[in-house]
Amino acid sequence: MTPALILGLFSFALSKVNFIDQEAFQQRKQEASIYNKYDFELPQSDYYERPYSYLSHELVLVLDSSNTESPNLVLFEGQEIPLSEITVAIRAERNQINEAERSLFHINLYVDQRVSIEFVEKVKAEIARADIHKIYYMVVPLNPEYDVRFYSNYGIVDRIHLSHYYPDSVKYDTIMALPDFYFEPPPTISPTKIRVNSSKLNQAELQEILKERIKEEPAKIIRYNYNPSDPFSKYLRVYSAAHLAVDSLRQELYMQMTDTMKDYNEYDLRYRIGNKIRFGFQAIPKQK
Repeated sequence: MTPALILGLFSFALSKVNFIDQEAFQQRKQEASIYNKYDFELPQSDYYERPYSYLSHELVLVLDSSNTESPNLVLFEGQEIPLSEITVAIRAERNQINEAERSLFHINLYVDQRVSIEFVEKVKAEIARADIHKIYYMVVPLNPEYDVRFYSNYGIVDRIHLSHYYPDSVKYDTIMALPDFYFEPPPTISPTKIRVNSSKLNQAELQEILKERIKEEPAKIIRYNYNPSDPFSKYLRVYSAAHLAVDSLRQELYMQMTDTMKDYNEYDLRYRIGNKIRFGFQAIPKQK
């Protein structure tokens, strides 16, 4: 028997061997999915971005309705960890990155929309203690065309800073209070409140009110007062409306400026507009 024939028969035999039980593999994968294990519900949003997957890590906040004492759980690397261990776990991941790139490290936060805002804020405080200043709330596009598990890289950016959770912290950096875009120190901003009962407004009405208020003061800090038991979906509804309002104002200003400018640098113009129209967002628990 020639070597070529032997090689051919060997290749044919290998092609008939099923090294991986695909059916069993898919079943294990499905059983491990947070959507099946915890009846997970990622919130929907009509505003979203595509977070950079590079230098990011995932935290998953799930609601375990069978656990009446501690229904809110945190998953890290697919394993449940206590709230008190989040900071150490994140620092360990960040410390594996080149020191020059650690400032780019961010967290993609997958939050079941039924998890309380209070618990999300506690998790964010632990993330801030790990010297992480940028997170993305992962979402599903509004009225998704495909199965929700298809949308794995849609999020809304937020900037967090330690002083919001620990006012006496010496690590506070005023630039970190801003949500996006800001390449130069902003002017001093006096926090102001927008008094709106968001539960009685549809999304378009809420967006329009926020747009008018931000237009009056283009560097406004919005304080969202929440009840401890409020679901995260309520927080995200207001936060996404604020982003949509700012995007609309930026686009209007962009059109006005490009209509009157003969020559302009696209990047520089968008930088100037982004630095001019912005907002800060703080979640404040209601006083009992």
